[in-house]
Amino acid sequence: MTELDYSIIARRMKAERIRNKISQKQVADGLGCTVSFVSNVENSRAKLNLRMLAYYAQMCNVSVDSLMTEREDDSESQKLDKELLHVFHGYTTDEQKKIIKILKTWKADNN
Repeated sequence: MTELDYSIIARRMKAERIRNKISQKQVADGLGCTVSFVSNVENSRAKLNLRMLAYYAQMCNVSVDSLMTEREDDSESQKLDKELLHVFHGYTTDEQKKIIKILKTWKADNN
């Protein structure tokens, strides 16, 4: 099992927060901590905890896994994720269910 690099995770958390235009004060208020603690975690001067990691993921609408694991091209993948969600939200619930079924079938056929 590989060792987690908490400084990289903290940088990803900070990048997601900034991309989503969320202030450190908003994070601190949501977690019931101080802005300086949020800053210290984001800059690897204090250790993050699971509660904080989960909060960032929820607040930025990303998975905890995406904050913890490195992908080959994070920025391109994130752009595609956002575009897909934007398009997907333009459909009705019934249409979304059909799209999900089609995608699952397509993936199963290509594996």
